[in-house]
Amino acid sequence: MSHRWTNVIKDDNIDNSVDMGNMRDSVDMDNMRQELQQCKASMTQIKQDFISLQDNFTQIQEKIENFTKVMNGSIKNARDDFLHLKRDMKILNGMQDILDHRYITYSETVFLLLVGLILEPLILFLIAYQFFPWRNGFYGSQDSNHDGTHDTHDSPCAQVPVQHLIKPKRWTILDQIDKTRYELEESICILSFHVETQDLHHRIITSAFQQEEVEIKPFLLEKTDPDVLDIPRCQFIFVFVDFNETNVILENQGDKRLVTVQACMKMGADVFVIYTRDRDSSHLGDGMLYNKDLSAFTGHFLLKELTAKNRGLSVNDTFTPYQKSHIKGVVLKK
Repeated sequence: MSHRWTNVIKDDNIDNSVDMGNMRDSVDMDNMRQELQQCKASMTQIKQDFISLQDNFTQIQEKIENFTKVMNGSIKNARDDFLHLKRDMKILNGMQDILDHRYITYSETVFLLLVGLILEPLILFLIAYQFFPWRNGFYGSQDSNHDGTHDTHDSPCAQVPVQHLIKPKRWTILDQIDKTRYELEESICILSFHVETQDLHHRIITSAFQQEEVEIKPFLLEKTDPDVLDIPRCQFIFVFVDFNETNVILENQGDKRLVTVQACMKMGADVFVIYTRDRDSSHLGDGMLYNKDLSAFTGHFLLKELTAKNRGLSVNDTFTPYQKSHIKGVVLKK
């Protein structure tokens, strides 16, 4: 019996606990609904505030743009007013200059032009009458009415010094060479333009005089003026020109090598021009002193003259037997 009552009490307690739990859940749901509604109301208020703030910002931006337009217009008007004021100041200054007689008037300009047109031929006539020789009958006939003899030394033209009428001559380096000033030595000069090939030039010349006692003087010419005056006064001068891609041996007027050859010839030396490092000149036949394919030997005016005298040669790195025989015959013959 007691056991049955115990079960009944337990069942009642369980039912009460369930009811209490349901009540708590209902209260929690109500609280959550209220909080959600409050959050929703807050979000709505924030949205309205943001829209109001955006409207205020738009109004401020419009006011700034209007202010900028007004300022730009004011600045432009001020600049225009300044330019107008500057123009007015120039006009006032110009009027003041006219009032101060700084500018001549139109009538004064015409008057000065007329005076100039009248005075110009008069001045020219006076100059011609004063200085031209015909005013004293210089070109007149002997039967003229002039009394006494006419002395041309009394005329202004005769009194002008001759040195003022003749333009002074510009002396070049060739004009400074006097072949009568020095006697030529019985020796050979090897003239090179580059220090790198000076030894090669010396070997080429000495190969032709291996068993002969000949005085040889090497000379390096790096500058035409004034070193050309220091070239040894030798009886024979061998001018060496090194190979170049265009095969130009002597150029036109003013060329360093051309002036050098002309200077050596003016000294009275027997000048040879030798073009080196030409590969096609290694196997020249008898009777040939230079490579016929090198048109410079017959195309250049001075080189053509030397070639006609058998003074133009082309080599590679040494003379051919015929070239050695030719040079030895010319040098030792003298």
